Amino acid sequence: MKFRDPTEAGERLAEVLALYRHPSPIVLAMSRRAIPVAAVVADALAAPHDLLLARAIGPAEALHPLGGVADPGVHVLKRPLVRMLGLSEGETERMVTRELMRLAADRRELCRDRSLPNLAGKCVILIDDALASDGAARAAVRGARTLGAARVIVAAPVGVEEVIESLCADADEVVCVYAPEEWEPASSHHANL
Repeated sequence: MKFRDPTEAGERLAEVLALYRHPSPIVLAMSRRAIPVAAVVADALAAPHDLLLARAIGPAEALHPLGGVADPGVHVLKRPLVRMLGLSEGETERMVTRELMRLAADRRELCRDRSLPNLAGKCVILIDDALASDGAARAAVRGARTLGAARVIVAAPVGVEEVIESLCADADEVVCVYAPEEWEPASSHHANL
């Protein structure tokens, strides 16, 4: 299944998320690519929307990143994977620091001087354009909880079944419109998003 554009992807995702209209959630895009999808979902749910940025630690297209970083400066690491790769504590810390710096630069560019949204006691829907790996989304869930979210839902138009299942351990719920049996990053299901 391919979506024509971010609007169609957002509309389809909003249909699945319609039950979260009451009480009103806050919809948060996790990346630049997720912004148009999140805007459509927020409009359909009559919910406010903003950004809670997240980045994977490791190669962008890796199905198994080392972890992720997210606002407000939190990070998660897959310690068994770090050990298996033989990375030292210093190497790992440098990777985390580099991604936190990139995250801060993204926030400055996209949000200017706007502060992080107030999530205390709120139902939060974290939107990604695709759940191809779990590092950034895990960090975003931790970031939302650090900011006081009462309930955290991770949602995307398309995702890898393995990633969706793994995120269920962190999020209160994971919602995805389409999970293909075989993931093909090169011919991406979200090429137009």
